[in-house]
Amino acid sequence: MRKLLILDWSSEWRGYVLEAAARMGVNVLLVMDRDRPTPEVVLDKLILPDLYQNPVQWAETIATYGRRWGVDGVFTHEDELVELSAIVAQYLRLPGPSPKGVRRALDKWETRECLREIGLPNPNYRRANSFDELKSAVNQIGLPVVIKPIASSSAEGASKVERLEDIEIAWRAAFEASLSSPVSPGQVIVEEYLRDEGRVLSLEGMIIEGQLFPITITEAHQYHSSRGGRALRIHYKDYFLPAPVTEKTYREIVLMSSKLAEALPIHLGAVHVEYKLTPEGPRLLEFNPRLGGGLVPLMVRQAFGVDLAEASLKLALGEKPDLRFTKSSAVCLDWYVPPYEGIVRSVHGFEEMLTAPNVVHGELRVKIGERVAPGWLGLAFVMTEHSDPLGALKSARNALKHLSIEIEPVS
Repeated sequence: MRKLLILDWSSEWRGYVLEAAARMGVNVLLVMDRDRPTPEVVLDKLILPDLYQNPVQWAETIATYGRRWGVDGVFTHEDELVELSAIVAQYLRLPGPSPKGVRRALDKWETRECLREIGLPNPNYRRANSFDELKSAVNQIGLPVVIKPIASSSAEGASKVERLEDIEIAWRAAFEASLSSPVSPGQVIVEEYLRDEGRVLSLEGMIIEGQLFPITITEAHQYHSSRGGRALRIHYKDYFLPAPVTEKTYREIVLMSSKLAEALPIHLGAVHVEYKLTPEGPRLLEFNPRLGGGLVPLMVRQAFGVDLAEASLKLALGEKPDLRFTKSSAVCLDWYVPPYEGIVRSVHGFEEMLTAPNVVHGELRVKIGERVAPGWLGLAFVMTEHSDPLGALKSARNALKHLSIEIEPVS
């Protein structure tokens, strides 16, 4: 039986990965930073408590573990571990993306430089290693700007800044978030704020032997919460697919993603490439050499019958995945986002939400007494399916109206 080495996993956010492995009849060797209950598909576990502290230092240890078990492939879904996964696959002479390409993709400065080198449109950007360098960069670019770690995802540590007096708050958030990154810790990038309508588009695709196979474009809506003053923390909600974009926009996104993948280079694996839709056309936010985060793979499977998790595992094993659509619908996944920081005191209407029209799935992810705060992931989510993307979005928003979560504010 084939054996697959997977670098970290959680039942809450990555449950579908081990479910795919079980359907494929694959035994899993799991590397984790702490021991947690796992399904029967897991044959053995290697626990490395400091796995996320400079992950690449564990490459030889993990490769030795993989050799001992005779693994046939290496996979991860985690941003912090994708470079490590690529290095381990290279050590074991197994299929995987180029470690150099992965590192360039994770480093937003390197990605921007790569875009510039191949002549693709870029916002104005600067790198900063200190607060003084940051102030100089902001003065050169001009407000408003986005300040974020050079390597992060899910808008972690990212702020929109509209006033000079809010730069320090944004600097602290980005700098602190950067310290846990395996790529360019302590470094921050400042970018011209791309004016748009709050729409973020993400290409979900697979790269096989250097060729990009686009699956769909996901849309999410960007919103902000205050970090203090008017330094605005960036979040996302209202995920739905396929995004209602013009054929021209779709072609531009696919072409830019394909050219960037070739230049980085990324020749194998899942990709999740984020863009902002500006009046001048799509502009790259980041290139992620991994599956889409959150529950995007579940949305794709619900809408099109394409299992991106299974496809990724097959690529890791050197097999060709089946990317053919078996259905075609629109799916939305919307979150109940806490409006302010506080303690959850009660939850009402969850069952009513689940029985609302077009709802196919939903989960409550908070407990009474838990402290919560605004963030890109919410306290509960609902997934809806419809013939039209905006119909799926409307259904999700209507379903969430049934849910009421009482939060006691805290200072």
